[in-house]
Amino acid sequence: MVSLLSTGSSPLLPKKGEEEAVRQARMRLLYRGLPFSLTTTLAVTVGVVVIGLQVSAPRLVWSWAFLMLVVTAFRGALWFQWKQSPEHQDPAFEKRFLAATLCSGVAWGTSPILAFQEVSALHLMFISVVLTGVCGGSLATLGTHPRAALRLIVPTCLGLSFRMFQVEGSLGIVLGLATLLYLAVLKTAVDMMGAVGPEYVITRIRAEAAQDSESRARNLLEDTLQNAPLLLAIFDPEDRLIHANDLYLSVYQPEVAAWALGHTHREVVEAAMKGSH
Repeated sequence: MVSLLSTGSSPLLPKKGEEEAVRQARMRLLYRGLPFSLTTTLAVTVGVVVIGLQVSAPRLVWSWAFLMLVVTAFRGALWFQWKQSPEHQDPAFEKRFLAATLCSGVAWGTSPILAFQEVSALHLMFISVVLTGVCGGSLATLGTHPRAALRLIVPTCLGLSFRMFQVEGSLGIVLGLATLLYLAVLKTAVDMMGAVGPEYVITRIRAEAAQDSESRARNLLEDTLQNAPLLLAIFDPEDRLIHANDLYLSVYQPEVAAWALGHTHREVVEAAMKGSH
């Protein structure tokens, strides 16, 4: 729920009905970014398996790979279901997405524990880069929905931090604390993006509403001028004809009437007296 959105010095509060529009816009962004996320997940999973098989027990690596593939298949099925459903804004799709994202976060968080046990510092650096990249990249597809982003980021970082604390000596403590610090930084970024996203949606909603109102007013004015039983014409400050109803133009010859717009009143009258322009 959006309670307060800040834009500089003044808050932008959602009006009645806008919170639902924000929720729907967020959900559309989540599902539209899902194909890219699934493709990236599969590619990274292959890389982790290739490296993990070189340094860890194959049984553990393949167990993790199976877990990741099951979760990815579930997310893919969810995207396909959403794509085929006419009820794209059903709140159930949001709940399912959040559950699938949490499962994905848990799967990523188990990767350093299952696939990278008893490995060198270089291999730990590899999985650290992979998981920090996964968390950072999630901001691109999940950043406008804080709950979804945190469901992926928190379990991923906690799993990595747990594995780092298992490293012997002070190095393990430093690496574990650094991972927790990274989690705190990502949490701050998610909070900021979660505020900007609804703010952008609300601004768009109000801008479109203003455009619709202006368009309706313009159409009403044109209909009134066109259907009024009077000779009506509008001239600009330089006396050029910028609008006239059909009744006014019918006073002139057809060729003059078709030519009149954009010309001064004097030019129109002179053309009418000559019988042409």
